Amino acid sequence: MALSNNQKEQELTKLNKEMAEKRKKLKSDIHKADYDKSNLVKFFDLFLLANSKVNIGSSEYIPHYVEQILLSIAWMNGSTKEDLLTLYQSLPESCFNLDKSGIKDSGIKDPTKQTAWMQEKYLESSYTTLVSDVMKLTATDRAKYFLAHPDDLTFMSYGRPMLDPQALPTIGFQQVDFVHPVSKTPERMPDCMEMAILNKMLNDLAGGPGNTFNVATLKENLKEMGYQMHIGLDKFLEKYPNPSQVNEIAAHKMWAELVSGLPGVKYNPIHPTFEIVPTVGNALAVFGALLFNSKLTPLPGDFIDYEKLDRDRAKKMDMICKVLSRKDREIGWQLRGKDGRGVDDKELNDESKNETNLVLEFTVNRQSKYDWVINSGHSQVNPKLSSKNDFRTGVGKEMAELILKDKGKLFKEGSGRLLSWLITSDLSNDKEIISKLKSANATTIAPTHYSDFINGIPLESVDNKLFVIGEFAETASAEEGNVSKVDKLKSKIPQDLAPQRRLYATLADHYYYHKIKSGAIESKTDDPKYKDKKPLFTPITLPKSDLRIKVLGSKYVWEEGGLVLGDTIKNPNGSDKKMNFKDAVTYCLSLNKTPLPTTQAEFERFASDKANKPPFNFCYLPTREEYEMFSKKMNGNGSYKGNYLPHFLANLYERWFWSSSVRNAFEAYVFDGNNGFVSNFKRNISNSVRCACAVTWRGN
Repeated sequence: MALSNNQKEQELTKLNKEMAEKRKKLKSDIHKADYDKSNLVKFFDLFLLANSKVNIGSSEYIPHYVEQILLSIAWMNGSTKEDLLTLYQSLPESCFNLDKSGIKDSGIKDPTKQTAWMQEKYLESSYTTLVSDVMKLTATDRAKYFLAHPDDLTFMSYGRPMLDPQALPTIGFQQVDFVHPVSKTPERMPDCMEMAILNKMLNDLAGGPGNTFNVATLKENLKEMGYQMHIGLDKFLEKYPNPSQVNEIAAHKMWAELVSGLPGVKYNPIHPTFEIVPTVGNALAVFGALLFNSKLTPLPGDFIDYEKLDRDRAKKMDMICKVLSRKDREIGWQLRGKDGRGVDDKELNDESKNETNLVLEFTVNRQSKYDWVINSGHSQVNPKLSSKNDFRTGVGKEMAELILKDKGKLFKEGSGRLLSWLITSDLSNDKEIISKLKSANATTIAPTHYSDFINGIPLESVDNKLFVIGEFAETASAEEGNVSKVDKLKSKIPQDLAPQRRLYATLADHYYYHKIKSGAIESKTDDPKYKDKKPLFTPITLPKSDLRIKVLGSKYVWEEGGLVLGDTIKNPNGSDKKMNFKDAVTYCLSLNKTPLPTTQAEFERFASDKANKPPFNFCYLPTREEYEMFSKKMNGNGSYKGNYLPHFLANLYERWFWSSSVRNAFEAYVFDGNNGFVSNFKRNISNSVRCACAVTWRGN
C-alpha cells in the first residue's frame, strides 16, 4: 500500500533521527583513520537501510546524484569492469531508477549485455584516435555524431584534461581548511588568488611527457638562471605531477599551507598571514618566493637578481614567463587595457593604476591561451577556447540548434547533459549556446530538462557558479528543489566582497527578488523566513576587534566607498531606538570621544562647507547622498531605481532612516529601507537611525 505524503514525511523524519548518530559515528571513524575498504560496506548498509525504509526521491539533488556517488565509491574499490560488475550486482534493483513503464532495464544481470559491455574499451590511445576522427567532421556533423554516440563524448570530455597535451588544467577554488605552516593553528579561507597563482604556473608547465607537468625543464631553467625552487613547491609538483588530481581537496590544502606566511606577501588584514590579497604585486611576490627561492653558487655571468628588480614588475613577469617556458612552448604576456586591447608592458610598473582590477593575457607560442583576471575582491584564470585543435569548437551551438529544431525532444532523451559537457569554464565562449536555449526554454524545453543541462555545467569559475545560481533561481517556482540547490551553491561562492556582491545582485534579479516584489514578504511581515532575523547578506569586512564595529553595531555593518554604515540603533529590549531628527544627529555625534562638531547646528554648518567632503573622519548621521550610493549598491542592476533588495542587509525592512541632509527649516531627508528611495519628513517625526563613519576613523 502506497504511503501518503504525511506518512512519508513522518517516516523520513524518524529515519533521519535513527541514522543521524550512525552517520556521525561513521564520519568520525573515517576522519580518524586512513581509508579502509570496510567503510564501503558500512556505507552500503546505511544506503540500503535508507532505501528500504522509505523510497522518497529528493528534488534537492541533481539527477542521478546517488548513482554518481555509488560509482565514485566503486572506482575507489576497483580498477576493472569486473570489479564494478561484482559490486553492482550485489545491489537490489530498487536502488536504480525505473523507466516510464516501471520496469527496470539496466541489463546488469543480462549475460548478453554484460558481455557487450565488458568488450567496450576506452584506452589512452582511443582519445587521440577519436579526436582525430571527429576533427575531420564539420561542427554540425560533430554535433550529430555526439548525439548518436554519447559514450564517446563522455569519454572525450572527461579524458581531455588528462589525455590532451594541448588542454590547460582546469582548477577551481573553494573554502579550504588547512593548518597554518607557522602558527600550526587550523584556519579557513577562500583560496581564489592562491589557486589562480597555481593555475597560471600549471598552465605553463602543462603538456610535458605523458601529459605531465614539465618540472624537469623548469628545474633546468632555474639552474641556468642561478636559482633553486622552494622545497615545498618541489614536493607539491612531485605529489601532483599531472592535471588529474590538482582539484582534489588535499591539493587545495597542501597549496594553501605552502603559500601562507610567505615573506613580502600582503594577506587579508583580518588575518595578515594567510588569504592573499588579489594584486599584481602579491602575485609577483609569491612567484619570487616559490620559483626564485634561493641562489646557487657560483652564479652565472648573466645572473639577474629577481629581488633587486624591485618595482620593475614587467621584467619580473618576463623572468617568470621565461623560466616557465621550454623549447617548444614559449610563454608570453601582455597587459590588457580597459578596451580589451594590449598596452605597453611598461604600464604594469605603474602600481597606482595597475595593481588590481586588470587582465593579464598569456600566450603559448604567440597564440593567446588564457587570461588572468585580478580584481580587488577576486582573482581567477580563464582559458581561451582554441579553434584549431579543440573538438568542442562550434559544436555546442550546432547541438543546441538540433535540439531546438527537434522541439526539445532530444533534451528529454538526455542530451541536455551532453550539451553541458560542451560548455567551457569561461562562459563568454558559450553565449550563443545559452542564449539559444534560454530563448526557447519557456515554450520548447521543459524546465526539468533545462535544469538537467544546467546541472552539468562546469563550476570551476565564479562566473559559471553565478550563472548556474541565477538559472536555478529563475526557475525556482517551476522546478521544485531549485531553491535548495541555490542555497547549496551559495556556500561555494568565495567570501571575498566582490563575488558576494555579484552573488546577491544575481539573486536580486531572480527568485528572492520576485518573492519580495510579488508580495510574499509584504503580506507576511511576521514570517521569520522573510524577516531580517535571517538576512541574505551581512558584509562584515572589518576585523571584529575594530572599534568602529563596536561603536556602530557588532552585526550588520556595510563598508563602501570609504564609508562604514552601522547597524540599526536598538533599545536594550531589541526594538528600534526611534528618534526625531535633532536627536538622531546628536546621538551619532556622541559616539565620538572628542566629537566635532557637537550639535545639529554645528554639523549642518560643517557639512554645508564645500571644503568638507564626506565621508567625514568621525561618526555622524549619513548624508542623503551616501544613502543614495548605498541604495545603488543594493540594486541588482547597479542603478538607483532598479531591483533594490532590502534583505541584502538586516534591519532595513519596514523602516525609515534619518539622513543628516536637510531640505528646509522644517524638513529633513529620510531613507526608505523598503524600496531604497530618499524622501523627506518633518523633523519632529520619530524614525530609525543608523550611524556612519569614515573607513579612516579610529575613535577620535
